Amino acid sequence: MRLPRFIAATCLAVALPVAGLAMPAAAAQAPRIPDSAYSRSTAPWGPDVSGWNHPGGAAINWSRVRASGASFAFIKASEGTSYASPYFRSDANAARAQGMYAAGYHFARPRLPISTAVTEANYFAARLGNVRGAGWLPPVLDLEVTGGLNATNLTAWTRAFLKTVEQRTGRTPAIYTGYWFWRGYMNNPTGFARYPLWYAAWNSGSSPGSMFGDWSRSAFWQYTDHASIPGIIGNADNNYFHGSRGELAALANAGARSPAPSLSLGFLVAATSVKRGTWDLMAGRLSNGKAYVAGATVSLWRWRFGTPAPVKVGSAKTFANGSVFLADKVTGPALYALRVEAGAVKTGSPVVLSRGIVVLTK
Repeated sequence: MRLPRFIAATCLAVALPVAGLAMPAAAAQAPRIPDSAYSRSTAPWGPDVSGWNHPGGAAINWSRVRASGASFAFIKASEGTSYASPYFRSDANAARAQGMYAAGYHFARPRLPISTAVTEANYFAARLGNVRGAGWLPPVLDLEVTGGLNATNLTAWTRAFLKTVEQRTGRTPAIYTGYWFWRGYMNNPTGFARYPLWYAAWNSGSSPGSMFGDWSRSAFWQYTDHASIPGIIGNADNNYFHGSRGELAALANAGARSPAPSLSLGFLVAATSVKRGTWDLMAGRLSNGKAYVAGATVSLWRWRFGTPAPVKVGSAKTFANGSVFLADKVTGPALYALRVEAGAVKTGSPVVLSRGIVVLTK
């Protein structure tokens, strides 16, 4: 699947795509204040594979895959309620025998009624078996086709699937999807941040690109479908893990929590249309999911259309109620985002970004 180009509107708008197995590159034109970067030289990486990686029934040489540096593998287990991969169990066992972490993923075929999500989730869970032991990463919902469902029904279908998988497996599942799908077909729903995000965006940068929903960063990033990996015939999808090797190991143990932060940062208020040359006051609020966070340094970033990179406008600390106030003199249309820097909170934190707001001039 080729990820389409998308554009900025009052927030961010999306062009609509075509279908396939993997979802690639975020468009270069997108206003991008990226989440914290993946280091291509040090980030743990691993392929995702399916029947396509077994041409003519050929086996994957997991010993060579591991020797090339891979730390984990996502392996297709099922699709809809009529396909169970004949390679899932052998690939998962072989990868884990080489010391790699493994996860099964399910290619979703959403349809009405919503209860079919429960049926698919049960089918997937039966293919997985016990994934609570050490060495298993969270099971994954591969969400990239709508089945003709509208945004409301597709969101409800997704929630039902995830809830059922969690009940059946005892693991908090992850979600594989792309910016274009979550915003363009699902109308950018929130309330899914507890599920690790596997972000599909094929590009050569240091991050997948603009975030969506209420995720502040991705847990995994599928950055290419053309990797050459020893032990796998032909081109393969490849992925980075967004965190340390210790965090990856924790995520691959029963009951492990996602490395994604619990902090959330959102705009409280900001004028979206101001007179050129005037100041626009922008307010935000920082929460850890249980209470508002005081004393954290939050910075305001501006990205003017046509410029290559965002610029830091200023910073301020959050008040007792988690609120923060910053301002910028607006001289032209721009995308603004609030950002919590790594370690800005006493307990430590990764970078957390608000969703961007586009400010236009009158």
